[in-house]
Amino acid sequence: MAHFLLFVSKIFVNKKGKLVNLKLLLCALGLAIAGAGTANATLITKHWGFEAQTSGPISHHKGYFSYQYNTETQDAELTAIDFALGDYVFSLDDVLFDIDSSFILLGGKINRINGVTPNTNDFYLLFLPGQGFASFHYTQAGWNAIDRVTPVVTELAGPPVTTNPDPVDVAEPGTLGLIGAGLAGLALATLRRRKAAA
Repeated sequence: MAHFLLFVSKIFVNKKGKLVNLKLLLCALGLAIAGAGTANATLITKHWGFEAQTSGPISHHKGYFSYQYNTETQDAELTAIDFALGDYVFSLDDVLFDIDSSFILLGGKINRINGVTPNTNDFYLLFLPGQGFASFHYTQAGWNAIDRVTPVVTELAGPPVTTNPDPVDVAEPGTLGLIGAGLAGLALATLRRRKAAA
C-alpha cells in the first residue's frame, strides 16, 4: 500500500515538492466519487395466510398479511394486514411485526407484540417458516381468558414479487482506495511543500 501511495504521489507532486497535474487529480477524484458503486437493493414482498380453530367466543380465525424485506439493509416492513376479532378490525397502525432469519412474529400493539392480556382485543402469531412450528394466541374484549392453539400458516400462491427500489449508493472498496490514494497524494504534497519551505 505504501508503494502504491508513493507511486500516486509521484504523478501529482514534482521533485521540488510542488503539486502538479492538479486538474488531473481533481478529475480523478471526481470520477472516483461519481463512479461510487451503486448497489441495487431488492425488495422481496411475501404474503402469508393463517387460520386457527379456537374454543373461545370466536371459533374460527382467518387472516393474511404481507411484508417487504430489503435484501440490502435486511429491514422488513409490514405492508398489509387483514384480520379481525369480531367487530374489531386490525390495521397497520395497531399491529407490530418482527422477523429474523428463523421466525416471523405478528401481534397486536395493545399488549406488546408477543403478549396478550385477557379481556382485550389482541392476538399474536409466531411461526418458523419451513420448520413446522406455529403458535396463535388470542383474547378479546368481554372474554376473560386466552386461547392458545396451533394455526395453519401458508405462504400464499406464487413466488415472491421482486421490485427494485431507488438505488442505494454503496462505496466499493476500489472506489474508496482511489479516493484514499488521491487524499494521501494531497497530504504528501503538502508535507513536501512544508519541508521545502523550512
